[in-house]
Amino acid sequence: MTDPAIELPPTEPIDITAYLPDPYDEPSA
Repeated sequence: MTDPAIELPPTEPIDITAYLPDPYDEPSA
């Protein structure tokens, strides 16, 4: 079973924080 998420090389980890906003960055939001 191949997952489309693991199609990328393990040498380059994916940071979902780069795609998603930082809700924890500003608790006053």
